[in-house]
Amino acid sequence: MAIYRQIQTTYWQDKFILNLTPEEKFFYIYLLTNSKTKQCGIYELPIKIIELETGYNRETVVKLLQKFIEYNRVKYDWEFEEIAIKNWIKHNNYENNPKIRKCVEKELLSVKNETFIEFMEFSDTLCIGHHNKNKNKNKNKNKNKASPETSLIPLEQHSLQKFIKENCPNISKLKQQLTHKEAVKLFEDFTETELQRIIEAMENYKPLSQKSISVNLTIRNWIRRDKNETNKGHRRKDYVTKQEYESELKNLYEGRTET
Repeated sequence: MAIYRQIQTTYWQDKFILNLTPEEKFFYIYLLTNSKTKQCGIYELPIKIIELETGYNRETVVKLLQKFIEYNRVKYDWEFEEIAIKNWIKHNNYENNPKIRKCVEKELLSVKNETFIEFMEFSDTLCIGHHNKNKNKNKNKNKNKASPETSLIPLEQHSLQKFIKENCPNISKLKQQLTHKEAVKLFEDFTETELQRIIEAMENYKPLSQKSISVNLTIRNWIRRDKNETNKGHRRKDYVTKQEYESELKNLYEGRTET
């Protein structure tokens, strides 16, 4: 992390920037200058930090990140909370500074999502240097481990991931599906009864895919709001008619998105 970051004066005349909304212009310059940035342009940036530093709520932060992902200007790993800024080198050129170049090479070794390195379009010499250093670093560690082919096998799906995939076509339409890590954390934070009730409500909420992006964030937000409703005295009946159930869903969840 550095004390300051460089932004070219031509930033405001850039064709891409000129076509952004004022909110998007502010958010993009935040991504280039925030407190978590690194010399390589790939760094960990938790959603909570973005909320605190920009003043935006979670819903707005997720929406803006999704916008810049669609613009192909950033990539964001929702599991590791790691971000890559594609045009970073344009504002922070390392080629003529050996010290910065060395720093970038060192930082690339700690990148969790290595597809981000290809996305950044670093020079060939830098990528080769990173590859060789990473290879030497892990050479001795992998002697007693499984072969590369074995290591590429993904983790077995969590039971909650399987349930949603097989039984919840409406929830399965959301862009950010549940990861294994998120599923484990949900079972740590909430009871099985809470999760079952909210997942059922989400599945029966027809506009869900239009109003929500992340399965994990939506589940958490709906449970939180459901508890708030309960604390205010709006308790659910154990058995309701279909008409009452649909009316209750509309009153509780109409207009909701994950925040």
